[in-house]
Amino acid sequence: MSELAAKSPQASPRNTPVLSIRARLIAVALLALAPLMIERLRGLEQARAEYAELASGRVTDLAHGGVEAQRQTVNSIRAVLQVVARAYARMAPDQADCDQTLAGLASNIPWLLGLNVAAPDGRITCATDRRAIGLNVSDRSYFQNALRSPDFALSDYLISRVHQTPILVASLPVLKSDGSLNAVVFGSIDLHWISELAAAAARHEGTSVLMIDGAGILMAASADSGAIVGRNFADNALVREMLAKDEGTMTVAGPDGIPRIFSYVRVPWTQARLAVGLDERVVHSGVDRKLRIPTCSWRWSPC
Repeated sequence: MSELAAKSPQASPRNTPVLSIRARLIAVALLALAPLMIERLRGLEQARAEYAELASGRVTDLAHGGVEAQRQTVNSIRAVLQVVARAYARMAPDQADCDQTLAGLASNIPWLLGLNVAAPDGRITCATDRRAIGLNVSDRSYFQNALRSPDFALSDYLISRVHQTPILVASLPVLKSDGSLNAVVFGSIDLHWISELAAAAARHEGTSVLMIDGAGILMAASADSGAIVGRNFADNALVREMLAKDEGTMTVAGPDGIPRIFSYVRVPWTQARLAVGLDERVVHSGVDRKLRIPTCSWRWSPC
């Protein structure tokens, strides 16, 4: 038995497994390259963070630019309504004369959809668009605000009963000499500036523009999200965050389900928020290409 054990293959040093020369070379090469690869990956991850920071700054600038455009528009409509209020106070109660005066004031203002005058009961008595005559706006918040306050006010986003499009409505009460309400003048503001902002944002690949009202309804959006306009997204993580704060930045999936780096700002005089988002995949695509290691460049790796 001892003689057989001595001749057993398990006891033979020639059959003891050892690393081949090729495997040893691979191991040595990997050990030598590991620190360089780790350092390179750290550098690329830092570049990714810097790309994200730059993208965040870009969308923040776009969002604030859109809100500033809104501010200028509102200042302009305030001036127009003040002119209308003074003119109406001196105007003879003639329907044709009133309509003509309003049409003349609104004709050179492209973003103004229409000017209207409503009696104290809410019935529109004078308008640039004849379809509005006789409509009752007493249930609209902007009219009710005018009954409570003598100041200029701006509505939240709503759907026009005449044009069936999302609008803002600016209102200003016209008072009699005894302080009682004579009428309410108001103008419907086209959301053209959102389209302009969306067009500017579209020059950057993967950019999206959203307008959310105070209830979480998507009131306006760039072309890539046009199909979901009008839906309520109050349960969306982005929308919840937007409605909770006046402004901020976050990376999250928007109403269309695409993860983006979003910056949002509250629109002055309203509960609405404007958001500009940049697709994360676009932001990181350049860095991600660098992060991919081409295995075919290793001579001992199969391609």
